[in-house]
Amino acid sequence: MIRRTHPDDWLKVLRAALDIYNGKMVGLAGLPDQKEKREVMLRERMKDLLKENMNACIKEFQEGASISQSTLRVAAEFCIRVGAIDHLFGSLFDMFADAGME
Repeated sequence: MIRRTHPDDWLKVLRAALDIYNGKMVGLAGLPDQKEKREVMLRERMKDLLKENMNACIKEFQEGASISQSTLRVAAEFCIRVGAIDHLFGSLFDMFADAGME
């Protein structure tokens, strides 16, 4: 699980993951340079990363903290950019609904 030491830390991780996903960072050990292969390898891990962070946000919300608009905006934008609309309106939406945060 990701430790949320600073609210923007996970955004930096997602930005770096998107750069890798989009081919802006290539030649990394273990990742192919071919776009399709790289996307397949990274998509599920990035969705897991987002889900872990949303779980942490929900927990913070339940403990009385507020979730920033940027957190929700980034989650939606991220899912759109990696073609994971089903993740956004599936498991992520279900997580918020289960927490009473539709």
